Amino acid sequence: MIENVFLVSWDIQKAQIYSFCFGSCKALNFGAIEFTIEGLPMVFLPCCRADCPNLHSQIDEPTCTDDEGINYFLRRLNDLPIAEKRIRAHA
Repeated sequence: MIENVFLVSWDIQKAQIYSFCFGSCKALNFGAIEFTIEGLPMVFLPCCRADCPNLHSQIDEPTCTDDEGINYFLRRLNDLPIAEKRIRAHA
């Protein structure tokens, strides 16, 4: 049974998700979860990989827990290398 799900913001980290999650890691689950944070609706993509190789940071306490006892944590991925940012900006 899944106990923890880690959420990465599609709105803020779309480039990192394409590069890391869909590219080198491939552990991201399909689907999306929408949360409203401080009045702003945001879309997050779920991942069940606790040992993310591209993790910058994540919150210590779950943002929420659902009816099945699954804890949801917000996660931030590392920034992209400068060269990759330039390539994606011109694509």
